[in-house]
Amino acid sequence: ACEGSDSIEGSAIGECAEGYEGNLCANCSDGWSRSFQFACGKCPGWFVTVVIAVVILVLVVGYVVVLIRASVVTGRRSAFGVYLRVLTNHFQLIALTVSFELQWPEEVRTLFKYQETMGSLSDQVFSFDCLMSDDGGVKIVYQKALMMAFLPICLLVITVMVWMLVWWKRNSSNVISKITGTMVILLYLTHPSIVKMMFSLFSCREVDGTFFLNLDLDVECWTDDHKAWAFGVGLTFLIVWGVCTPGILWMMLRRSRSQLDSVSSHIRYGYLINGFREDSYFWELIILYRKVIFASISVFLYSLDRIIQALIIFVVILYSIYVQDRRQPFATKDLNELEYRSLLVSMITIYCGLYYLTDVISYGTRVILFFVILLINV
Repeated sequence: ACEGSDSIEGSAIGECAEGYEGNLCANCSDGWSRSFQFACGKCPGWFVTVVIAVVILVLVVGYVVVLIRASVVTGRRSAFGVYLRVLTNHFQLIALTVSFELQWPEEVRTLFKYQETMGSLSDQVFSFDCLMSDDGGVKIVYQKALMMAFLPICLLVITVMVWMLVWWKRNSSNVISKITGTMVILLYLTHPSIVKMMFSLFSCREVDGTFFLNLDLDVECWTDDHKAWAFGVGLTFLIVWGVCTPGILWMMLRRSRSQLDSVSSHIRYGYLINGFREDSYFWELIILYRKVIFASISVFLYSLDRIIQALIIFVVILYSIYVQDRRQPFATKDLNELEYRSLLVSMITIYCGLYYLTDVISYGTRVILFFVILLINV
């Protein structure tokens, strides 16, 4: 059966619809780009593509600037910054939830695309495929992996340049702390996308006795070329960004625990610690590792039945709700309630998605489920 598109009606077996090609019709043809997993859309013209890229970049930069001003520039506890972080967490969690292929309706997929973009760096709304080419011999999937692997380093260089310029123009104080605080925010926003991309280099599926990469079913797994990318890039940067970076942040927080109320500490770590009780200053890193678990389940359990996969993540979310309710890590009742509701929305979304895996429910039931998902996510 074709993943990306059904074969053209009346055509020979194996012929793909327009815009699709490769094994199981799962890849996009030249001039087409990934709009969702195994779904392709026609690329706009080059000029329109660049304009869309610039607009999205401006919006993302604007959102990051708001976060930086709320958590880094003032050096004070910011309720607005805390609510923005919780909201970002929610969007990232929804993005990881929808990565489970539960035959979501197109309208639900569209809603999730924009939520994912607000929560982390994503190519779901704007696909870089339209600006990339594998004519040089390197597959686009590997180009993307390389970009994601070195993205934090590029962001560090840009951050240092911007804050040094601010220091030179305005003689700003605490520049090193502000650079650190800005990088904490940028790493937080990009972390789920980076981890998922690195995990995806190991996610393969069997097609006619041969294993191919899920991200590109024309890339054969476990060849010398694939091993070099999977272990040289995927595993290396998964350890660096996915495991070690949150661990280093935890050690830095623990070392500065007695000084977390200082202005310098709030500039550096305010985005992570604001809004939590004193004995739960590390809780945001727990949430970060929870996203790593979600990403690993969506990638490594891909070969399992979709219902089993969804039930596993359902149990993980249910346990997260239990821990949140028992621990109450936030300093106020409102913030604890907000986090609780975010997890509850993800759990209900997964539960409703299970019904789309069966053909026995009526069209009316599907419409009701769509409105339930829409209402709880808006």
